[in-house]
Amino acid sequence: MRLGIISDIHANIEALEVSFKALEAAGCEEYFCLGDVVGYGASPKECIKFIRDRNIRCVLGNHDKYVTDDCDEWPIKQYAQDAILWTRSVLDQDDISWLKSLPIKIDAYGATFLHASLDDDIDLTWPYILDSNSAGRHFFFQTSKVCFFGHVHIPLIFTLGDQGTVGLELLRSCSLEKDSNKKYLLNVGSIGQPRDSDRRASSVMFDSETFDVRLVRVEYDIPETQRKIINAGLPELLATRLSSGK
Repeated sequence: MRLGIISDIHANIEALEVSFKALEAAGCEEYFCLGDVVGYGASPKECIKFIRDRNIRCVLGNHDKYVTDDCDEWPIKQYAQDAILWTRSVLDQDDISWLKSLPIKIDAYGATFLHASLDDDIDLTWPYILDSNSAGRHFFFQTSKVCFFGHVHIPLIFTLGDQGTVGLELLRSCSLEKDSNKKYLLNVGSIGQPRDSDRRASSVMFDSETFDVRLVRVEYDIPETQRKIINAGLPELLATRLSSGK
């Protein structure tokens, strides 16, 4: 089964639409979203509708959770908090209820799909996996051979070797060793707000039978996305950073 895997859309409908078309063109048959459908961008309702209309299986991200919280302060930067409060103001109760219904993780096709880390399945502190130590803590809980995660907005691949060592590389199109004892943890990058100095939207096609991985990067209409962010009165940084992918 060819799976299309997206993450961290962050209310960027322009990037979502072209990424989905690219995954369709790659022959994907089913789709998974690794959370953060909303936050930062100016099209949260449109992105929620896009995901729901296509029955894309989706997990909960931290920005999705913040939008549904009763509090008004979170351990994030002020511009991110401002975007969360704005997002609340434009979503209706049906949107909020859908976000609340999202699971923390999904197990399917022999793989695991989640937003941040299996090391955070209960407390929801949303840790960032960016090095071998944080990946090692995650691998302690990973029972599947392959796990896909988001949250850090950088395409990465961590490999747990036979001796318990953890390797880290930037994710590129590759074939995983299906018949080895290795385990893999892959970050698919971000659809709506890349942070690897590549402004193109990032997603992954994964073949669950051959274990082939294809990194899919596509250009989208960044000026239009920026225009919507500025016109909505959201912090200007959320628009300007899209040009550099940082």
